Amino acid sequence: MIVFSVRHQHRYLAFRLRHAQAVLLELARSAQYSAIYILLIGAPIFLSALALFDFPLLYAPLLPPLAGLAVVFGYTALLSLPLILMRKRLLPLEILQWRAALPISPRLAQIAHLAVSGLVLLPLLLACAISFLAWLWLWPRWLPSVLLPAGLLIVFALLASWALGAYVLQHRCRTFQPQASGRSVAVPSSYTYHAAPWRLAAIWHNLFWRPFWRQENALGWQQSALFLLSAACFLIWTLLGLPSFFPRELLGLFASSLLMIQTDRGDKAVQAQWQALTPLLAAWPLQTRRLYLLAKLFALLPAFSTLLFMLLLWQQQAKYLWVANMYCAFGLCASVLLVLLPAGHARLRVGWLVVAILILTAMGSEIW
Repeated sequence: MIVFSVRHQHRYLAFRLRHAQAVLLELARSAQYSAIYILLIGAPIFLSALALFDFPLLYAPLLPPLAGLAVVFGYTALLSLPLILMRKRLLPLEILQWRAALPISPRLAQIAHLAVSGLVLLPLLLACAISFLAWLWLWPRWLPSVLLPAGLLIVFALLASWALGAYVLQHRCRTFQPQASGRSVAVPSSYTYHAAPWRLAAIWHNLFWRPFWRQENALGWQQSALFLLSAACFLIWTLLGLPSFFPRELLGLFASSLLMIQTDRGDKAVQAQWQALTPLLAAWPLQTRRLYLLAKLFALLPAFSTLLFMLLLWQQQAKYLWVANMYCAFGLCASVLLVLLPAGHARLRVGWLVVAILILTAMGSEIW
């Protein structure tokens, strides 16, 4: 892994590195409260997961060739996932529009992409090194026979994810179409007002629903993916038989976490959109409190739909029906309280989120 120094480099390269550092610092600041509570409550689980970070590649040489290749490529894709998810922050539309007017050579652009990709992968490289040292300290019986090929596979996965991350950034630059300034806009000659039968719902649809699906805003797709993943976890947890060695509580923890996280993300998106719209709505003859309340209620819709569906399903499947009813009731109350919390209390919000997930996991372990 190559680490580029900001000094004595091209100004464009220095700008890209400093922007990537700012994005990583912003991400770290946004996750600091969550990290504190996770370390206080689940420090042993976090350390165990960190030690197991390299286990797939250490165990891959012992698998059949096709299965080993699948593990290697899957691990490479997993290492590249953070940069793929952060590509719009690392190259926002403003930088792409500004970059299109600069005389940047392809070689310099490729070096900048490699530098940013390497900078984003540095925390994962540190996690790989810690995990590898932990396995060397444990030294299980099967490790000496696979130490050399596993080490080569780790190096290959890091280099491949580094190159894949640079390709993702290059592809984003290549597919960007600069917007022409000064475009003529057709002005309608006449306008006819049509009163909507559901005026408040129509305004909510235009201000709080459609913006989350347009252009660079992928929040609608992300919330849909979280909703489907949460429903799938609940269905697997409820209907499918799991192997005896797989802890069912772990799947319950994952399902409960997704249930609360999708509500938290939806409510934060509503609050951010409301702050952006507040100066505009101040001049409208509109009851803004009702609109804000409607947007807040729709943030609860995914969790309410999942809990209602599972409540109907658990009437036939649950071993302890009263615990299942209490699980759904507490999940709905926890989601409502999360939405009602004020936006300025980040620590209180994260604390309630962690406590609610732990209580739901404990209640869910009693259902089956």
